Parts: sequence; structure tokens; C-alpha cells
Amino acid sequence: MNTLLDEKKDDLIVEDLGEVRNIVVNLSTTDKKDINESARSFYEYVKELKEEVSVPEIVPTDEAVFTCRKSPCGNGTATFVRHTMRVYQRKFVLKIHDKNILKLLHF
Repeated sequence: MNTLLDEKKDDLIVEDLGEVRNIVVNLSTTDKKDINESARSFYEYVKELKEEVSVPEIVPTDEAVFTCRKSPCGNGTATFVRHTMRVYQRKFVLKIHDKNILKLLHF
């Protein structure tokens, strides 16, 4: 009976995933809907790899304001227009094996 158990143990294939690494992944975009969809799909993708992932942390929105002159020729009144660009970000903290890091890059 013991020989059968020993043979079954030898037949099992153990996959070496390598060391566990701590990785921080930042997702950023200028569209609020896209960042929420991307964060959700990234979270589900990492869960499919059976790795430990934290809930995405919402990073404060960066805002850049650009001031441009409406009349580039210089004639007339000096009127300006302001354009704003908002960058939305999500931050993930992962504990992931070495082999799964390469799979993570293909997301």
C-alpha cells in the first residue's frame, strides 16, 4: 500500500512559480469611465492568476490648467482661454510570483 502512495507522490507535478514579489501598479487615464472599467478588469485578471491583490486605491486627481491666447496674431484685445486636463489614477499593491509577473505584463 505504501508503494502505491509513493508512486502517486512521484507522479505529481509541482510547478515552481518562483519568489513572491511586492509590486505596485498604477493605472492612469484622462477618462473617468475608462479608469473604473480598467481597474475592475485588472483586479479580476489578477484574481484569476490566484495572486494576492489589494482593492484599488483611488489616487487624488491631478489637474493641469493651460492658458492660451485666443488671437495669436497679437491684434485686438488680449483674450485668453483656459483648458483643464484631469488625470485619474488607481493604485494596486500586489504580492505576485515571478512567473505570473510576465502574465501580468500581457494584460
